[in-house]
Amino acid sequence: MGHSSDHHNVSNFDKQHAKGVCFEKFVVRLFQPSVFTLLEWRGDKNVDGIAPLSCKNPDLVLCHEMNDSKTFLAVECKYRSNLRDGFILEGPQYDNYEAFLKKTHIPVNLVVGIGGLAEKPYEVFVIPLKDVTPDLAMSPHQLLYYRRSISDQPFCWHPFTRLLQ
Repeated sequence: MGHSSDHHNVSNFDKQHAKGVCFEKFVVRLFQPSVFTLLEWRGDKNVDGIAPLSCKNPDLVLCHEMNDSKTFLAVECKYRSNLRDGFILEGPQYDNYEAFLKKTHIPVNLVVGIGGLAEKPYEVFVIPLKDVTPDLAMSPHQLLYYRRSISDQPFCWHPFTRLLQ
């Protein structure tokens, strides 16, 4: 009987992973190749709890180039089917992204898709890591400040404020 349960858990994990990959593809397409270069796109691979340390880093690392200026940014992609309980970033994940920031000095932004389909979410939010409190849910009302007015509009990076919009 344990095999049936294991199979169910694996297939549920596979579905969640597939949604995550679809959302990452959606996000990557919002970075215009004329000004952004995708440097790293991590896949969360592991077996029996064994995973490379790089899996703890944000999903994407990009370089923004404009007018002889070059800056770097990192993005962690999160898709949720709904916001029933608000959005929460667990402490260990927050700690990993904070460690990445301290080590690389590359700002980390969370891009959160809510509702619709992972490849075309109903709403998209861009939250700088500095605005997140680990293990504390951001309510739907708090998230409104970070909501993109047009979900699938190309991203804009402000190198001086280091904000992704």
